[in-house]
Amino acid sequence: MALSGSLSHSVGSDFAIRMAPLRKSRAAENIGGGFLGFAEMLREWEHSAGHRDNLLMAGARRVGGRPSVTQHRLTGSSGRW
Repeated sequence: MALSGSLSHSVGSDFAIRMAPLRKSRAAENIGGGFLGFAEMLREWEHSAGHRDNLLMAGARRVGGRPSVTQHRLTGSSGRW
């Protein structure tokens, strides 16, 4: 997402297609941009019904995350994803 300059569940390919090789019956994805840190982003997700549902998904056993700092290709300004 950082390389594309776009914050979207379909960057690279559709979420379901990206998850298919894992052969899991359940998967979810929360993405966010513009936060200064994980704690701030997590607070926002906890107050969003859809994101919170993903965080509390029954049967979920693993979670992954990846922060990224990118530079906007047009303005040159740095941004956090």
